[in-house]
Amino acid sequence: MTERREKVARMRERGVNPFPRTFSDRTPIGFLAMHEASDGRRVRVAGRLVARRQHSRIVFLDLRDSSGLVEVICARDELGAERFERISDLDIGDIVGVDGTVARGKRSEVSVKASSLVLLGKALMVPPKESSDRLHQRSTLQELDMIAGGASVKMLRWRREVNRFLRDWFDAQGFLEVETPLLLPHASGASAQPFLSEGNALGGNLYLRISIEQSLKRLVIGGFEDVYELGKCFRNEGMSRRHHFEFTMLEWLQGYKDYRQTMDLIEAVVCAAAAELFGTLRFERNGKTVDLTPPWRRVALRDLIEEETGVDILTSDRGKLAARAGFSTVPEEADWAQMVGSLYSKQVEPHVHEPTFVTEFPREIWPLGRRLDDVPELTESFETVVAGIEIASGATNANDADALRRQLTEQKARSESSPDYDGPLAGLDEAFLGVVAHGMMPLTGAGMGIERLLMLLMEKSSIREVIPIPTLRL
Repeated sequence: MTERREKVARMRERGVNPFPRTFSDRTPIGFLAMHEASDGRRVRVAGRLVARRQHSRIVFLDLRDSSGLVEVICARDELGAERFERISDLDIGDIVGVDGTVARGKRSEVSVKASSLVLLGKALMVPPKESSDRLHQRSTLQELDMIAGGASVKMLRWRREVNRFLRDWFDAQGFLEVETPLLLPHASGASAQPFLSEGNALGGNLYLRISIEQSLKRLVIGGFEDVYELGKCFRNEGMSRRHHFEFTMLEWLQGYKDYRQTMDLIEAVVCAAAAELFGTLRFERNGKTVDLTPPWRRVALRDLIEEETGVDILTSDRGKLAARAGFSTVPEEADWAQMVGSLYSKQVEPHVHEPTFVTEFPREIWPLGRRLDDVPELTESFETVVAGIEIASGATNANDADALRRQLTEQKARSESSPDYDGPLAGLDEAFLGVVAHGMMPLTGAGMGIERLLMLLMEKSSIREVIPIPTLRL
């Protein structure tokens, strides 16, 4: 780094600015591979210097921009002795601008013969290399991986394509894309600890949203039957290979339908995205092949748990249920759903490999879900699990305002009594309940985690690998 700073000082002594303001009329490098970039055409290109090779009176520089990579041929006879010698001021990682002409080789590969070069931004740090000793650094700092031309570049492009496909697909189905607030007066829509802020102008607390669901319901009640949003959510909880406290959700609501039709929709859109963007319905996860070919399995949570553990969650002795769920003592009656959730997440979900809709969760887990007519302890809800990871979840929504009030009151009480509760959680959203009291149509909806979908489609093992700039530490 000291040597690079010394080069900057010498350039300034010669009256050369190593950080100029502009380099206009630049041609993207990727354009050069097109037919229109004919041999001999004059071009201006710019990018990061990623490699250099010298053979006597010729230096070859590889420049990369966001659209591609090109070889620049720097000949002493073309540049002149003085400008040729100043190529030694350039280091790997520098941003370089080149004026020159297009040169096509025998196999039509494109190069640029330089007539002049200019340093546009000096890299004072040695950039990371594409080597195993940089693996840890690249996996934690995505921008450094991008400089090295690593997997993060491909990830960023695929993330854009997947998001674009999902928007186009939902638009084609007649859904309306909307934008709703990130800051809310109440933390609602899911059982999760929120990030708390303070609204100085409002004189009260505000919460970063943990779900988009209730905002979408307001729009549905306002008259928009089918709506969706692709946006950020935040949960002030732990981080793992599957969890990040800031993440992207695709959430949607659909009027006059139920959770069975939402499962049909998820199966259709995931398969369509995999086939159109990746050209396959088969992906590798944990050394095994996942086949997305429909139809996906649909199985009740009660049946799946009994199949895997021998425990019937509705009839088994509570002591047996607590023991299999990993509890040292039997919790109070109100924690039955907590035991069921623990048993499912620890002993059942990790073993669900092929695409599966696990249905009918306890009402305590889905407080906004419609209860089953014949088993009121359970709801018309589901989770979509692939290779042991939940990628989506949804439910038929309860549209009885009084029932919703009771269920949300129960949810708040359970959250505050939980040993993981850090408080304070917001109170009931009276404004939302008041809107629902004006009448809400039969409704279904779901949320899909974009990062988890990308983990599946890009065959990644950690959520950090599919987030452009993941939060690492404070």
